[in-house]
Amino acid sequence: MPENKHAEISKLLEQEIRSGKYFERIPPVRTLARQFNVSLQTMNKALKPLQNSGLLVSGPGGTRINENIPYSLHCGVVSVFMLGSSLPQTPISEDMFLQALQQEANNDGVTLLMMWVENEEIFRNQSFWESRQTDGYIFVYSSFYPLLSKHLHVSGVPYVIGNWLPDSFNAHYVDWDWKKQLFDLVKLLQENGFSKIAYMPNLHWEFGFDFHYDMWQDVCSSYELHNYSPDKSSFGIPPSQQLTKIIADPAGPPEVIIPTNIDCSAILQQLDSLGVNCRLAVNSGYLPIINDKRMIYYSANDYRKLASELWKVFRKISNGTAGPPRGHLITSGKITISNFNK
Repeated sequence: MPENKHAEISKLLEQEIRSGKYFERIPPVRTLARQFNVSLQTMNKALKPLQNSGLLVSGPGGTRINENIPYSLHCGVVSVFMLGSSLPQTPISEDMFLQALQQEANNDGVTLLMMWVENEEIFRNQSFWESRQTDGYIFVYSSFYPLLSKHLHVSGVPYVIGNWLPDSFNAHYVDWDWKKQLFDLVKLLQENGFSKIAYMPNLHWEFGFDFHYDMWQDVCSSYELHNYSPDKSSFGIPPSQQLTKIIADPAGPPEVIIPTNIDCSAILQQLDSLGVNCRLAVNSGYLPIINDKRMIYYSANDYRKLASELWKVFRKISNGTAGPPRGHLITSGKITISNFNK
């Protein structure tokens, strides 16, 4: 048996732990020894480095996986990835959220490397993510790709996502409580005389379809709205096709549409070409303001708060105090609206 057999097993076992193969505890030593076809002595040698690093903790009931896996910063640079095709690129100097995130990092002596990418090709490049180019990654503006969870867990690089993810991703994410905000917004629109309301999210990844579909079904059911998106496929097509489908609904065009992650100037042009008089309710903190009487701007979120919480969670992940991967939801404030005259 090679002298470094225990080192090979130790490395493989660490990869399996970080990829989420085991939950809370690893199997007993005897079971692992049989799995790796080695002696108990070799298996114990393989476990020793993982215990010394803090990844594994021995105690009553077996060997537990440390939820607060320690990481260390080595170059002082953290990459922020943004998918350019998901929304119009606003200069960083005009983006309140990115400016606040950059300031949070500066206060801790960390440099942020802002990375706009044109498509999702880089997210499928496993060798890039396993090479650990920087001290960690922050993914915002719908830039996270599902398979990255596995790659980054294996390489042990700290990362956090600045938008909602399914729990199955086993990753830390920070976002607003969009469901509560959407319920509050629709209620406010109804209170101000709008009864025909449509929801039109621009979803880049398929894993978001269920979330937005279920959320909108709940809204329509709770407020007895006509549902302009009665099937999940309504959210899996480009915004221009969504709009065409909504306008052609037998119930007639809606009075107001709530779009997300969409260039509203293109929607307004399409409405003009269709000859449809419809208003758009848009989050004022997310996209550039358009001077058009059809625009309804609402605000409930302080994006500096989102940046602060996102950076706080990233630093906890980096120093091993974040706990198990989970969502960190921020409660929105009271919704306020401008340009609201019907």
